[in-house]
Amino acid sequence: ELKEWLIKEHGSVFKSVTDTEVVAHLISVLYDGDLLSTCYKAISKMRGAYALGIMHEKEPDKIIAIRKDSPLVIGLGKESNYIASDIPALLKHTKDVLLIENNEVVVLTKDKVTVYDADKNMVEKEPYHVTWDAATAEKEGYEHFMLKEIYEQPQVARELIHLYEKSEDLDDVIGALKQAKNIYFIGCGTSYNACVSGAVFFNRIANRAVFPVAATQFMAQYHQSISSEDIGIFVSQSGETKDVLNAVEIAKKRGMRIYSLVNVVGSTLTKKSEIWLPLACGYEISVPATKTFTNQLVAFLYLAYRMGDKSLDDFDKLPDLMENEIKKSTSIVQKALPFVQDWNDLYCLGYGLSFPIALEGALKLKEITYSHCEGMLSTEFKHGPLAAVTNRYPVIFV
Repeated sequence: ELKEWLIKEHGSVFKSVTDTEVVAHLISVLYDGDLLSTCYKAISKMRGAYALGIMHEKEPDKIIAIRKDSPLVIGLGKESNYIASDIPALLKHTKDVLLIENNEVVVLTKDKVTVYDADKNMVEKEPYHVTWDAATAEKEGYEHFMLKEIYEQPQVARELIHLYEKSEDLDDVIGALKQAKNIYFIGCGTSYNACVSGAVFFNRIANRAVFPVAATQFMAQYHQSISSEDIGIFVSQSGETKDVLNAVEIAKKRGMRIYSLVNVVGSTLTKKSEIWLPLACGYEISVPATKTFTNQLVAFLYLAYRMGDKSLDDFDKLPDLMENEIKKSTSIVQKALPFVQDWNDLYCLGYGLSFPIALEGALKLKEITYSHCEGMLSTEFKHGPLAAVTNRYPVIFV
């Protein structure tokens, strides 16, 4: 609609099909000599999600940054300031950042940063100091980031356990979960698979039934039945997963209490949650999740132990067990490669606690190898899928 209006009313000529070019033409048409006021006019006409950095040739020493449902971070430097979509992009320049909230507008020069809300009121924000460094975003001798992050799993699990042992929020979370009528674990992709594992932990350890559900299905299936007596734990590595945030909005309208497990501090999900618990993984660069998935499992396991009033005396041993398994798996994987490497299709089967691990394993194989791999319950395998299996067809049982 906006593009058609620009062409029809102002004769704008477009050289691409990107939404970004629409914004550039819009700013050009609306410019009134003041870039900030022009941006507010543009905002009133724009719809959808965006994070923008806008400059004008007549105000070359100024950048206007705008956020609407997409992440935006401001880096604070010495005689320099920066904009980025996430913190790691800034770490080579600064560790002091401003976490910009939805509908905020930021004016940057090299010497000053000023933040305004949607009504043009100035907003005072406290800088957030990043405690991890750029080395987290480097391979540090590993062949690729995924391998590095696999080997980081025991350490980040160790850090998470120590963090939860000192957490004051955890008592409030456990108390509320014990009183809740219904508990839902909501996520997408890898986080959904972790939710399924978490539901098994809660049932087996704390004798408490939980509904694990993908965010879009939660909206379609449960939005009419949830209430203020229910609690949802929304799970997201980035805290910006759109389907999860949409589910949060629907849950809030029904009065559901919103808790979350999130890795990125200051993300939208943390701000929409009554209480959020960190995953404490540092930055995860590899697209296939590794350490965030295992820390989601550790978080759910820790909560299940607390829910069931079980002793946590041996919980500190968990990272050491993870370390041993990673060391052992290297040689095992090499032996298994000849059985699977020439196939474009395979199954990954599990049951009970191993079922969500089979789902996650299948997801990993798809993401990394681009081959078709289906994760499913081993008990359902004979009800149709078995027909596709031929001689030497790889089937992985978890």
